[in-house]
Amino acid sequence: MLKKFLVLFLLLSSFSFSRFVNECRILSRDLYDYNFRCRSLESGKIFTFHMPSGVNGYAWTEYHKIGRVYKIFFHEEYGSYILENSTFLY
Repeated sequence: MLKKFLVLFLLLSSFSFSRFVNECRILSRDLYDYNFRCRSLESGKIFTFHMPSGVNGYAWTEYHKIGRVYKIFFHEEYGSYILENSTFLY
């Protein structure tokens, strides 16, 4: 029984690493460091997201334009928010 509880706990904790922000308006972006800042429209909190290494430079310039709103999926790594995926909303 203890093993089942431990396995269940580990499974549930592994799902908590991936998080999201429902509506995030892009405030600024840094084309040289591949990161951008956005403000959550729900909480007002400002986030700084970093793009993963190996990102396509052309794709980076076309996405996350200032003023647009996205749903952002990310995970935390060493105190930084790493972008996993984003969906353009409006």
